[in-house]
Amino acid sequence: MVTEREAIERARRAAADWVAALGPQRVQAVWLYGSVARGEYVPGVSDVNLLVLWDRVAPEDLARWAPRLRAWLREGGTLPRLFGAEEWARAVDVFPLEHLEIHAAHVVLHGPPPPPPRVDPEALRLELEREWATKRLQLRLHLATVADRSEALGHLLRRAAPTLAALLRGLLHLVDPAAVPRTAEDTFARAAERFGFDTTPLVAVWRRRAEARWRPTPDDPVIRGVLALLDRATELVDRGLAPTTDASSPENAEP
Repeated sequence: MVTEREAIERARRAAADWVAALGPQRVQAVWLYGSVARGEYVPGVSDVNLLVLWDRVAPEDLARWAPRLRAWLREGGTLPRLFGAEEWARAVDVFPLEHLEIHAAHVVLHGPPPPPPRVDPEALRLELEREWATKRLQLRLHLATVADRSEALGHLLRRAAPTLAALLRGLLHLVDPAAVPRTAEDTFARAAERFGFDTTPLVAVWRRRAEARWRPTPDDPVIRGVLALLDRATELVDRGLAPTTDASSPENAEP
């Protein structure tokens, strides 16, 4: 199994290879984010997420990148997010949660660090409304496909937990952007306190992320509880959860 340190070093080598192949003028930044950057990496479960910024995205450069990208995927890396630098800056209204998540926890592999994003609260609420509803639908369907296979059921839930933690952080950004926790367990506790969610089932899943032999049954109360949490959160944001006037990172708050 690849350790967290090894995952970071693999990502660092891949970024250096991409910069060497395409040039530092083309590859402007590579940032590692997600579970690895938050110190919550679990081998065999966590993705190794990269965001890559080029000065512009051209077909000929994609062709040059292709063999190196395939090598990264063969090593167990996740397909990176690729943007032109200006595209990413303009996309803060399309991907506000991603901007917030990456700024809050990242490892710079190349280029400058991500700047503090200025997030429009309504744009964030709309993204969260879509993401909560989509995650609920996806989890229902995926549960239906593996409900009679307990090992696959456990793996599905363990893989879903980090995404649910990120979506809960998104809700907290709407109501109190200066007090969004960094760790998942602190996020679950804060969401329970702020919104009245029962996050106990999600905490149980989170603490089993490293347990490859966890084999829940379809009637496990944990599964019922996670689905109930998805229902509550989806309904809350759909009703128009009242945001603060600025959902940006605290560093960007007006004096």
